[in-house]
Amino acid sequence: MNNAKVQLRKTVRELQKSISANNISEWSGAIMRRLESMQAFAGADTVLIYHSFGAEVMTHSLIKKLCSRKKLLLPVCDGDELRLKRLEDYSMLEEGKYGIMEPSSDEYFANPEEIDLAVIPGIAFDRTGNRMGRGKGYYDRLLADLPDAMKIGICFGFQLFDKIPADSHDIGMDIIMTENEILDFISLF
Repeated sequence: MNNAKVQLRKTVRELQKSISANNISEWSGAIMRRLESMQAFAGADTVLIYHSFGAEVMTHSLIKKLCSRKKLLLPVCDGDELRLKRLEDYSMLEEGKYGIMEPSSDEYFANPEEIDLAVIPGIAFDRTGNRMGRGKGYYDRLLADLPDAMKIGICFGFQLFDKIPADSHDIGMDIIMTENEILDFISLF
């Protein structure tokens, strides 16, 4: 594994430990408001979004709010892959692999071409659109199957760097959003 990626993950995890629960909640609220105010998000019918875990940007309040208004898809760990399940009612979540909440339905979503927008977590992002996850490649493999979905990476400001290590198989973001700024790579092309 790339030593620079290992070191950056370690650095970010140390930073995460120093952030208070109040800061995580406040900053997450700011990011969720930014996300909801985006025209692309408002116009999206089918949205892939992760259920927050640990020190990630908290998404669960937005998921609760949107369950009945949009077709929401959440990732589910299935072996070494992420598969998608629809969430129609927040009460239908159960604890899955790694302790992450996921839809309890037995049915997987089979139409990735329908996904309009994907909200993606990461350990670190950079100002050129690169994303670095936890190192297992789950999201890179999933995102490779979603070429037409708008990919929005969300993170806290301390997780945004000028440049992070990236490999050819890493999938870049169209937009990166923090509590303080939005980087839009779509309009750059």
